[in-house]
Amino acid sequence: MIIPPRLRRVKKCERCELLFSYNEMSCTHCKGLSEQQVVALKQKYADEHEGNANLGKLFFIIAMLLLLALFIINSG
Repeated sequence: MIIPPRLRRVKKCERCELLFSYNEMSCTHCKGLSEQQVVALKQKYADEHEGNANLGKLFFIIAMLLLLALFIINSG
């Protein structure tokens, strides 16, 4: 049986704060990394998260502008 990714059991790593499989003994993201590398990893994921959030805002604005344009065309 295949379980969708969102329903799989995961736990949060105390070191890098990323999620990894509950079946793993240690975090698959930061295993074997130095503290400096862990800091860089956390910054990389924070930057990606911020970029994704900004992209989501952009799509929302575009959708609202399209809806506004459709409303103006249909009412005119």
